[in-house]
Amino acid sequence: MRMVLAMKSCSNELKELVKKVNLKGKLERDEEKGICMRFEGLRYKLLAVPEEWKINMLLTLKRSITAIVDSLACYLAKNILPKAGIDDSKALSPFCQELSKIFDHWIEMENTKRMKDKVRNLKVAVLSLLEYDTSYRWRFQYLFEKVLDGSIGVDIEKLKLSDDDKYFLAGKVDFAYGEKDPEGIKFRKMFLDDLKKLAKKGEK
Repeated sequence: MRMVLAMKSCSNELKELVKKVNLKGKLERDEEKGICMRFEGLRYKLLAVPEEWKINMLLTLKRSITAIVDSLACYLAKNILPKAGIDDSKALSPFCQELSKIFDHWIEMENTKRMKDKVRNLKVAVLSLLEYDTSYRWRFQYLFEKVLDGSIGVDIEKLKLSDDDKYFLAGKVDFAYGEKDPEGIKFRKMFLDDLKKLAKKGEK
C-alpha cells in the first residue's frame, strides 16, 4: 500500500522534505501496538492508519465538534459562569483545580493562536460541566482513582507517549513538544535527519 504522509502542521522545511521523499508506507499488524503504518526510511512506526478517506471523514466530524464546543464555551462564559469560576482556578473544586493545570499546560504548548483559543474553549466547556454537574465529576473522580490504584487493570505506561508517538509528534511545529521538551528536541532531530537522508537518496 503506497501512502504519502500528510503533515499540514509541519514547518516549510519539513513540508519540502516530505514532498521530496514521497514517503511510502505499508500497513502492519503489531501484536502490542495494533494496526500501524511502517514508512520506508523512517525508524519508527506511525501508530495510526492515515488513509485519506478516513482523514477527510474525521475532519468533518472534528469541525462539527469544534464549532459546538466554541459556541457552548462562548455561551457559558457570557451567560452562566461567574468569571471567577474559570479564570480563578482556586475557586474550583480540588479535582477541577488539577484538571485546570493540565489545560493550562496544553495551552502553553500550542504554538498558534487558533489552537490556543480552541483549547481555552474546550477548557471552559469541560471544567464547567465537571464543576457544576457533580454527578459527572464524581464519576470521573471514581474512574481516575481506579486507574491510579490499578484495580481495573489499566496499564498507565500505555497511556503515555511511546517512542513511536514521540517521533511523529516532534515533527509537528504547531505544538511545542519538539522545541520545549528535552525528549521532543531529540526526536525532532531524529525525524529531520531521517527525512534528509531519504531526500538525498531520492536525488541520486
